[in-house]
Parts: sequence; C-alpha cells; structure tokens
Amino acid sequence: MSDIKPLYSSLSNAHVSTVKDLTPKQKQLLIDRIASMNIDSIEIIYALIRHHSIINSEKTMYEVSIVTGDDHKSKMTWDFKKMDKKLKHILFDFSKRDDDHQQEKNEKTA
Repeated sequence: MSDIKPLYSSLSNAHVSTVKDLTPKQKQLLIDRIASMNIDSIEIIYALIRHHSIINSEKTMYEVSIVTGDDHKSKMTWDFKKMDKKLKHILFDFSKRDDDHQQEKNEKTA
C-alpha cells in the first residue's frame, strides 16, 4: 500500500477544529459505505485508523479487525464509542470520496 500520510493529511486538515460528533445518520451512512467497500478501500480505512492512532500517541490502536469470510467478502469491525470525533470525520470523508469514485466508475461501465 502506498504512503497513507498525504491522504490522511488532506482529510485531517478539513477537521482541525472538529468539535461535533457525526450525526446518527452520518454514522449509519459510514457503516453502510464501509460494508460495501472492496478490500483495497477497507485496507485504506484500516491504515487511516492506524496512522491516526500513531500520530496521536495512543498506546493501543482502536480495536479494528478485518475478516474475510467464506464468501470472500471482507468485513471490518470497530467501536465508534472509542474513536475520537476527528477520526470519525476523517473516515466519513474518505468513505464519501470512495463511494463517489465507485459511482463514477460504475457510470462509465454502464
């Protein structure tokens, strides 16, 4: 995977002074988007969480696991309650970018 720092920085800069949490609707949208992501996008989500944890000097990374089931679909689990607001917004913004990219890709092939 390429260096996550530039992506993290661009997403993070938009939320320098984030004080509000995601709304319940935004949280559900984030969950739905991640559930439909391919493995490459899920790995980027994981890398964003890991990088956030490292630069914020947190002793342990947020509990995240990526599991590939018998159907070869990948699933990622995490606990929103343990994530800070800024990270939630970073992940939400990435999920929107990824979703927009997938929609554009689908429109081109349709």
